[in-house]
Amino acid sequence: MEFIMENSQQPLVLKVKGMTCPTCAYHVQEAVLSLDGVKTVTIDNWRNGETRVEVKPGTVTPEQIVKAIWEAGYTAVL
Repeated sequence: MEFIMENSQQPLVLKVKGMTCPTCAYHVQEAVLSLDGVKTVTIDNWRNGETRVEVKPGTVTPEQIVKAIWEAGYTAVL
């Protein structure tokens, strides 16, 4: 079962692992922004991996976001 994010006011918070530099954060950000429905991606600190994603309601699932991060070469935990 997939979970559709209904409220764009509550960003999805993920922990992204494997980022070792600001360029890694850029790659993660670009991978997530490539998904239809993603409004913003904020990586507070690439060292600790805390990432916030804001989406348009009903457009993209957390699973799709995690998959995009994985395809960019990193792992994400919801």
